[in-house]
Amino acid sequence: MSNRVRFVLASLASLTGAWLWGSPAAAASPPPEDVAPAPASESGSGGAHVHDGLYLRVAAGGGGFDADESTKLGSGLTYSGGGVGFDAALGGTFAPGWVLGGTLMYQRDSNLSVGTPAEAATSSGLDLNFGVVGPFVEWYPDPRGGFHLGALAGFAMATWSGSSSGASGTAGRGGAFGFGVGYDFWVASQWSIGVNGRFFASALNGTAPSYVDETYVVTGGTLSVAAVFH
Repeated sequence: MSNRVRFVLASLASLTGAWLWGSPAAAASPPPEDVAPAPASESGSGGAHVHDGLYLRVAAGGGGFDADESTKLGSGLTYSGGGVGFDAALGGTFAPGWVLGGTLMYQRDSNLSVGTPAEAATSSGLDLNFGVVGPFVEWYPDPRGGFHLGALAGFAMATWSGSSSGASGTAGRGGAFGFGVGYDFWVASQWSIGVNGRFFASALNGTAPSYVDETYVVTGGTLSVAAVFH
């Protein structure tokens, strides 16, 4: 587990402990007399430092992936690599702490290592461009806090490229899903900066002739820094 993910989980534990410690004392104190109702931004129903309304996220980072190829002709190749990526998401809050919308994820993995079950992987000079577009859901257990969980599903596509290998074209199309965890730190009334970790998996049908029946199973993960308006 990465240090950043440990920090995210430690921060969540600290917030939970502070809430549990403070709740009994708050419940035991008598209510003040003649106190005017708190405005929306202080009562938790909306306003500054509350995750509500429009949701916009832009993130960039890096990660890695593995892809296993299978065909009717025998054992396929295995691919692995790492690179940079970004994702963008736009949506809205439909219930306290819950966000629904659409997202676009893209990752470019350079100079892939290619091998077979019987041979060690070697550098190929081949690059893989992998993208997913589809709906997502995000959940903030505490609408005022930073910890969140998310999931996505959608259409996936991969293409090959590489000047040294001379290969290019579509590798495959199919479906994908993913889930993630992150923590956002407030930097303004509606803006936050966060760290996100995400795992994804995809099954792609290749573009080779039908007698080859080429398929790919792709799995990977990313770690990114995100700017969030919410």
